[in-house]
Amino acid sequence: MIKFEKSNRAITMTDLLAFEEKYGYKLTEDYKTHMLKYNGGVPVADEVFFDGDDEYALYKFFNLNEGEDSVAAYIALSERVLPPDHLTIGRILGGNICICLKGPKRGCVYAYYSECELIYLAVCFTDFVEGLEED
Repeated sequence: MIKFEKSNRAITMTDLLAFEEKYGYKLTEDYKTHMLKYNGGVPVADEVFFDGDDEYALYKFFNLNEGEDSVAAYIALSERVLPPDHLTIGRILGGNICICLKGPKRGCVYAYYSECELIYLAVCFTDFVEGLEED
């Protein structure tokens, strides 16, 4: 399992609930658990890939709401370029990753690039994290 470093101040469940209320998103439980532990997070290893594919090199998960590399800062982009109820949560080589928060695909994790076509990666955040491998 890939280890992450906390790269931001710790957050609480109250912070997560306030985020959900402010933006109208209902975050998945596995994503909340990760955020409570790392508030985003950067892989400890230098190179981390999803499912052994170097196209999906994970740089970091965004923190909840501090600065330009935060989930909150990406909400405007998410609402402009992604289908409804998809939230950008991190950065990969040349693009971003997002999570679906509603409907039958709730919890699914996708990659997207400038053309904004969603590329399915995992059925849930936990499976995405468990599919990460060091090079």
